[in-house]
Amino acid sequence: MPEAFRILFLGKGGREHALAWRLSQSPIVHAIFIIPGNAATESLPKTYNAQMSIDTQDFSLLLQFIREKEINFVIPSQEQHIAADIASHCSEAGIKFFGPTQKAAILESSKAFSKNFMTRHTIKTAKFSVFNNLFDAAVFLENQVITHDSKLVVKASGITNGKGVLIISSAEEVSLCLDRFKNGEFGPISDLNPIIVEEYLKGLEFSVVALVDGRTCKAFPPLRDYKRRFDQESGPNTGGMGCVCPLPDYRGPSVSEIVSNFFTPTLEGMIQEGRPMSGILCIDFIQTYEALYAIEYDTRFGDPEIQTLLPLLHEKTDLAELLFSTTKNLLHNTEIRLLNLTSVAVVVVAEEYPATNVCEPPEPREITLHQPISDVKLFHSSTILRNGKLATYGGRVLTVVATDVSRSAAIKRVYKAISKIEFDGRDFRSDIGASLLYPPWET
Repeated sequence: MPEAFRILFLGKGGREHALAWRLSQSPIVHAIFIIPGNAATESLPKTYNAQMSIDTQDFSLLLQFIREKEINFVIPSQEQHIAADIASHCSEAGIKFFGPTQKAAILESSKAFSKNFMTRHTIKTAKFSVFNNLFDAAVFLENQVITHDSKLVVKASGITNGKGVLIISSAEEVSLCLDRFKNGEFGPISDLNPIIVEEYLKGLEFSVVALVDGRTCKAFPPLRDYKRRFDQESGPNTGGMGCVCPLPDYRGPSVSEIVSNFFTPTLEGMIQEGRPMSGILCIDFIQTYEALYAIEYDTRFGDPEIQTLLPLLHEKTDLAELLFSTTKNLLHNTEIRLLNLTSVAVVVVAEEYPATNVCEPPEPREITLHQPISDVKLFHSSTILRNGKLATYGGRVLTVVATDVSRSAAIKRVYKAISKIEFDGRDFRSDIGASLLYPPWET
């Protein structure tokens, strides 16, 4: 293990702020560089923002920056950098890299691959069909939804930043769905980027995040990531509007059972296919009345999942040591110690999110924080400093996180803190952690 970690993050969101916040507390971390970072990251101890353009077709300038700053540990969190095989470039330059290779990251970057992978390795998942042209997808959807009154889930196979999932149950929704694919919102449809159509499963949605080093898996407690934009699980899918961990009164399979039935066969299957998985592996699940189904994989730190999990780490758990042990295949020698608390995170967004700002270019909106906000964690996403004042261009702006022995107390503190945050068009979900987590047949 290096005596002094000099870490590089690629990203500017709440996840990078949260990771830098926790890693800056480690005595073995001497410097953290974030490209590009946000308004709050550079105020952390030992942390520096850097402004540079990253060309995913040519990482030479990035590698030059890494050498100049004597960086010895790289943590990318953006799908496009991982999919562009930044891991190989770092490895060839002799730089330690936390995360999957391009070959392993296909579990997330191609939903078509991941669904077929689950089938090959008998990992229980929702029934699905794959279409590499819009005409065949349209015929199938019109037949199933309009003729047979089915409810279906339609997904873009490639990278969509969490927004390429559509739930359709009417002729109007079929038409709108097909228009979005026809207009190229999710990229051109092809063999490499097909349309996935899944059966709609009704049940409890939750995720399990784990550190993995190829064979060993260290999982966190189940958590709930609220993807839909508005209260009561309505509106379009987003990158995430809030999160709670652990799930209140969770009654599903134990974490050890989930690891045995889903994570272990995934890791073994990836080794068999020459794609060993290292870094973060998150599996999204739906627990129906009949069974537990794996829905999707994520192969990097989730946002806002990581903002929710990191405040639960015990002070004696050194995150830098954990991440380095993962890269050295030494997870079996480590222990993740957690506080016996509930963590609740709510994402504060611009009202138009997930749509882009109608202004071109968007005008920055000044953010006002009324009174000190001291009893929660405030992780910044799309924030900037403009003339010395905090501002945002929109999107997901801040993640407010509270931990407490009582879930209701954590929820109350989060929303009290949000009431002190003001900017034009500020919005958020008001039911994070409090909405019905279990379907009617479970209550």
